[in-house]
Amino acid sequence: MEPATARRIGNIALFIAVVILVIAIAGRFGLMPPVAHIRELSLLALVFAIVARVFRRRGQDIRPSA
Repeated sequence: MEPATARRIGNIALFIAVVILVIAIAGRFGLMPPVAHIRELSLLALVFAIVARVFRRRGQDIRPSA
């Protein structure tokens, strides 16, 4: 996998995690109907954040300097 592709996947996963957290908080404060319990959504957002970190770390360009 190319580093740019890994970074892109990581950025998308991080964006999804942030959107899930915003939906959970908006549902908690009554700004929109709750989709699920905030604990479940927070756990799902945490999983996406971990996946994002893994892919963003893989996306770092690690090449030996010649």
